Amino acid sequence: MKSQENRHFIRINVNFPVDIYSMEDNAVICQGMVLNMSAEGLYLSTDKQLESYTQIRVQLPADWGNGLVTAQVVRKDNGKYGLQFVSLEQKTREALDQVVYHNWRQHLRDPISL
Repeated sequence: MKSQENRHFIRINVNFPVDIYSMEDNAVICQGMVLNMSAEGLYLSTDKQLESYTQIRVQLPADWGNGLVTAQVVRKDNGKYGLQFVSLEQKTREALDQVVYHNWRQHLRDPISL
């Protein structure tokens, strides 16, 4: 899969674990570690192979909107996957916007923090 940089939102480096759920039965299929994030998607690592263009659900932690979001695998590279959000509740999107922006502003003040 060709890697492209088509971001329209600020992205920040993060490091937090998430559960990844199947779209079919909402069962947890694996865990992953989110490496960076924006209001339109995230980049994570996991030991489970995810197929290109597959849709999955990811449970965000409370301070990141506390939502179960639907995302599609749009990029993959040796156990790391770029996911684009397909479905976000408005309150989850707003929470993500605020947290990403706050962390980005903090990084501008203290570049070592990210």
